[in-house]
Amino acid sequence: MGEGYLLQNQQPEAGERFTALARLLDPVTCRHFDRLGVAEGWRCWEIGAGGATTPNWLARRVGPAAR
Repeated sequence: MGEGYLLQNQQPEAGERFTALARLLDPVTCRHFDRLGVAEGWRCWEIGAGGATTPNWLARRVGPAAR
Protein backbone atom coordinates (compact mmCIF):
# COMPACT_ATOMS: atom_id res chain seq x y z
CA MET A 1 0.00 0.00 0.00
CA GLY A 2 1.36 3.43 -0.98
CA GLU A 3 1.99 6.25 1.42
CA GLY A 4 0.08 9.51 1.58
CA TYR A 5 -3.42 10.44 0.63
CA LEU A 6 -5.49 8.49 -1.87
CA LEU A 7 -6.65 11.66 -3.65
CA GLN A 8 -3.61 13.93 -3.55
CA ASN A 9 -3.89 17.46 -4.86
CA GLN A 10 -0.72 17.00 -6.92
CA GLN A 11 -2.33 14.33 -9.10
CA PRO A 12 -2.98 15.45 -12.70
CA GLU A 13 -6.72 14.83 -12.36
CA ALA A 14 -7.07 16.90 -9.17
CA GLY A 15 -8.44 19.92 -11.07
CA GLU A 16 -11.14 17.79 -12.68
CA ARG A 17 -12.00 16.35 -9.28
CA PHE A 18 -12.37 19.82 -7.77
CA THR A 19 -14.58 20.92 -10.66
CA ALA A 20 -16.78 17.84 -10.25
CA LEU A 21 -17.07 18.37 -6.48
CA ALA A 22 -18.05 22.02 -7.02
CA ARG A 23 -20.75 21.01 -9.52
CA LEU A 24 -22.05 18.43 -7.07
CA LEU A 25 -21.90 20.41 -3.84
CA ASP A 26 -22.29 24.09 -4.82
CA PRO A 27 -26.06 23.88 -5.32
CA VAL A 28 -26.45 22.51 -1.79
CA THR A 29 -24.18 25.20 -0.36
CA CYS A 30 -26.02 27.97 -2.20
CA ARG A 31 -29.38 26.68 -0.98
CA HIS A 32 -28.08 26.90 2.60
CA PHE A 33 -26.97 30.49 1.99
CA ASP A 34 -30.36 31.29 0.44
CA ARG A 35 -32.14 29.90 3.52
CA LEU A 36 -29.90 32.02 5.75
CA GLY A 37 -30.97 35.06 3.77
CA VAL A 38 -27.54 36.10 2.49
CA ALA A 39 -28.21 39.34 0.64
CA GLU A 40 -26.72 42.58 -0.64
CA GLY A 41 -24.64 44.37 1.96
CA TRP A 42 -23.90 41.37 4.17
CA ARG A 43 -20.47 40.89 5.69
CA CYS A 44 -19.17 37.39 4.98
CA TRP A 45 -16.12 35.53 6.17
CA GLU A 46 -15.07 32.78 3.79
CA ILE A 47 -12.23 30.74 5.30
CA GLY A 48 -10.90 29.14 2.13
CA ALA A 49 -12.00 25.58 2.76
CA GLY A 50 -12.60 24.89 -0.91
CA GLY A 51 -12.31 26.29 -4.40
CA ALA A 52 -13.20 29.72 -5.68
CA THR A 53 -16.81 28.99 -6.62
CA THR A 54 -18.28 29.61 -3.15
CA PRO A 55 -16.49 32.91 -2.45
CA ASN A 56 -17.32 34.08 -5.99
CA TRP A 57 -21.00 33.27 -5.41
CA LEU A 58 -20.94 35.10 -2.07
CA ALA A 59 -19.26 38.14 -3.63
CA ARG A 60 -21.90 38.36 -6.35
CA ARG A 61 -24.71 37.93 -3.82
CA VAL A 62 -23.57 40.53 -1.29
CA GLY A 63 -22.47 43.06 -3.90
CA PRO A 64 -19.55 45.46 -4.22
CA ALA A 65 -20.42 47.57 -1.16
CA ALA A 66 -20.32 44.58 1.18
CA ARG A 67 -17.37 43.10 3.00
